[in-house]
Amino acid sequence: MKTTQLISFSVLGLLLCTPLSALAQQSEEATVAPVMMRNNLPRVMPLPPRGATTTRSQPLGTPATKERMVASGTRSLPPQIKREMEERDRLIGSGTPPLGERKERIDERRQEMNDRKEERRSEILKRMARQMIGRMNAAIERIEKLADRVDSRIAKLIEKGVDTTSATANVAITRTKITEARAAVAKAEASILGAATQADAMTGSTTPSDAGKPVREALEEARIAVVAAHKALVVAIVSLKANVKIEGVAATSTASSTVN
Repeated sequence: MKTTQLISFSVLGLLLCTPLSALAQQSEEATVAPVMMRNNLPRVMPLPPRGATTTRSQPLGTPATKERMVASGTRSLPPQIKREMEERDRLIGSGTPPLGERKERIDERRQEMNDRKEERRSEILKRMARQMIGRMNAAIERIEKLADRVDSRIAKLIEKGVDTTSATANVAITRTKITEARAAVAKAEASILGAATQADAMTGSTTPSDAGKPVREALEEARIAVVAAHKALVVAIVSLKANVKIEGVAATSTASSTVN
């Protein structure tokens, strides 16, 4: 009993001896401590909406922008962008046909290129052959005009009594060669049409062919004939000049004898 009373008196004495300010500070610390402990605890972030995606740069709970919502699928695309994307997908899908269809297209394009190549060959053959034929016809016309002039000169010499047998014979040979050259050129011109028809008929054929060979051979024959006509004309002109010299010598000798 005495011990209990002593303890009670001791506690009462301590309380009476402690200042009121110290008691108030102790009570304030006791009330603030739980609040500080609550503030030091980590904050719990709210969960993201269903279907939203997060990245390291975007922690959970960050407000979602329009771009993020569109990328995550939580927000629909604008109608114009959606139409553009659908059109792009359609074009990409139409631009990649199946393997078999692509092979057929490649074969068709290759066949078209071969057809155009054959067509160009026939057109080139026609153009070059006609150019050569035109040149040979022009050469024949010039040779014939010169032959006419030689005939006119021979006629004048005959009137003067000059012997022009050699020149007349050579001019006749020239006329024959001119006729042969005209026939050869006509044959070459006819071969052009046949070669072009053959080239068109063999378009797309896998068998190699030389449709221009007959045309080249005919043109070579025509060229040789024209050259022969020209050579005959040269011989006729040379013989005519010889007759003219003979006439000059005879005229000079006659004049000198008359003077004497």
